[in-house]
Amino acid sequence: RRIAQYEALKEKHVTIKEELQINAPSSRLGKKTIIIDNITKSINNKTLFSNFSYEIENDDRIGIVGSNGSGKTTFLNLLALLQEPDKGNIVHGPTVKIGYFTQEGEELDVNIRVIDYLNEVSKIHQVEDQILSSSQMLEMFLFPKEMHYQAIRKLSGGEKRRLYLLKILMTAPNILLLDEPTNDLDIDTLNVLESYLNSFNGAVIIVSHDRYFLDKTVNKIFAIENQKITKYNGGYTDYINQKPKIEVTVPTKRVVEKITIKKLTYQEKQELATIEDEITNLENQLTKLITEINENYHNYQKVAPLLEQQKILEDTIEKKYQRWEELEEKNRGN
Repeated sequence: RRIAQYEALKEKHVTIKEELQINAPSSRLGKKTIIIDNITKSINNKTLFSNFSYEIENDDRIGIVGSNGSGKTTFLNLLALLQEPDKGNIVHGPTVKIGYFTQEGEELDVNIRVIDYLNEVSKIHQVEDQILSSSQMLEMFLFPKEMHYQAIRKLSGGEKRRLYLLKILMTAPNILLLDEPTNDLDIDTLNVLESYLNSFNGAVIIVSHDRYFLDKTVNKIFAIENQKITKYNGGYTDYINQKPKIEVTVPTKRVVEKITIKKLTYQEKQELATIEDEITNLENQLTKLITEINENYHNYQKVAPLLEQQKILEDTIEKKYQRWEELEEKNRGN
């Protein structure tokens, strides 16, 4: 029932200003891209995922989701060949050129000028049938001319992230790996990034906790859950609607009273007596929160923390359902 509440989000579209058309250099991607052949990966004796195979398609837009510690960043590191799987293989085609935007970013030399940082890649950039200078690319990515010759130390944290993103795009990748790209980016930069991804001529794989951003940018979801990777078609909302849901039958009060005396401890009896009300209260909170998200969908800075609250609430509800099912099993003598 609560899953249906996501439908309101799916139809919303941010329109902060006129839609941008942002292009950047890219390299031709051949038929052979990244082949993932039956990989398994563990860290500290914990299996993250196993026996996963997939061949990245040229125009893939894939979102990677999962709980903290599930292996999302590790999966990107494997694709970038920065780590190796325990079993299986990952093979890059001969034309593959990776652009990897990491959570940590890179250590910027804060004493060099903004334009010199970009010129480390190249002073001129081929964008479709145009030749653009670094200065033109900076303007396209919301750095006005008066900022080009400033030292990087004068930039805000968000501006440094934007500059780092732009430098990666200027390397002309044909497969983009983005690890939590919405962190510390302002709404205008997010508009630029979304426009760029829409026109990007290559594959994009995104790790993000931002469900709204994923709904706008991807058409496949790889969910890392229960030590495996499951593929879903569509954006994040489609994934939520497709993923298996826990079915719980609410016992009658009479049955609970009869069985709990024999099967449940006193604490568990008290827990079972209140857990349905707790879940109802949490679901009511979720409904109100989603209403607030819908009312403020045009204000990304306000919506972002609300989306994080939504995730926490959903995780809490899921755990409550799981606990309820455990108590039910005990009641039935299983």
